[in-house]
Amino acid sequence: MNTPNEKNQSASTAIVNSTFRDNVHFDAQVKETIKATFYGVPDANHAFVDRLDILMDMETSLKNFSTGECKILALKGLGGIGKTQLMLHYCYIHSAEYECVFWLEVSNWAMAVDSFRKLAINLGFDEDITEEKDSEEKVIDWVRSWLQKKTKWLLLLDNADDVMAKEVFKLLPCMGGHIILTTREPIPSSEATVIHVGKMKAEEAITLLLGGDLVEPAKIRHAQEIVSELDCIPLAVDLARAYVHNTLISFRQYLHKLKTEYDTLLRYQHKDCSGQYDHTVATVWQISFQSIRTQNPTAMQILEICAFLQPDNIPVRLFEKQYSALQLVSTSLSANKEVVRQAIAVLVDFSFVIRTHKGIE
Repeated sequence: MNTPNEKNQSASTAIVNSTFRDNVHFDAQVKETIKATFYGVPDANHAFVDRLDILMDMETSLKNFSTGECKILALKGLGGIGKTQLMLHYCYIHSAEYECVFWLEVSNWAMAVDSFRKLAINLGFDEDITEEKDSEEKVIDWVRSWLQKKTKWLLLLDNADDVMAKEVFKLLPCMGGHIILTTREPIPSSEATVIHVGKMKAEEAITLLLGGDLVEPAKIRHAQEIVSELDCIPLAVDLARAYVHNTLISFRQYLHKLKTEYDTLLRYQHKDCSGQYDHTVATVWQISFQSIRTQNPTAMQILEICAFLQPDNIPVRLFEKQYSALQLVSTSLSANKEVVRQAIAVLVDFSFVIRTHKGIE
């Protein structure tokens, strides 16, 4: 069975050989020029709550690889669902297993190229060359070549969203070590092993909200209601914890505000966390909404309708018959069914709904 990106390995090898021959003085002493072997990694999140099932899936996926193969793991899910924090936690608990760990931001092509330039300099590449005109391809090839000559490295790529979910694979080596990336977008199984990151379990969300403190039963009851209202979304729960801490209100008071000032609380931003994640719940959802609206307007209409319905087991036929409400051009039931199925597939890809044998939820 072919490994991800194996079909491009010959071409990549040719590029590597050319890069070594023409562009790079790459010898046994290069490791001594590395400025930092633990590069670009954000500070550990000491409030992180273990999500053991996902962490175990990550460990299993990265251990099951062939000798020399570059293993690529994609954490896919909604914004604010905890992908970056899971990648960060994995990095810290497994850092001793790697000789080098590199963390890069790849939210758009310009940022990805800049990240590779800075990494190249960190690895010992001539800084003057990185500033030359048309050096982009040379720098990317050099970093890829360096990685393919080494093993026991971990490359962490954060926010490979929108077009970068495809473009990022042009930057990656095909052998050497481990790669983890985070994305909101669907990733083909031919490119990477994909782990879908969903909302927290209720007990995990409560632990995050309480911060591990021993509290009285009444407070636990209010905490349970809060995480239920927030649907166990990690970012929402973490911001609720920060809001309660910063404003010195009780969980009971926060629960009241949540029911009366919901929109205001969704726009709350914890200033102390801006260095790691500067989105609010409202902004991360708005980004996903815009992507869905652009890709499939019918999917956005279905999602808006779902907001007014009971969340579990919504029958798909409800939407298939509502061609007028969904503003579908065709009056053919079979044509409408196909349009609705494609729209729901988009919502599943973006992790907004789950398809079950009874409908969607």
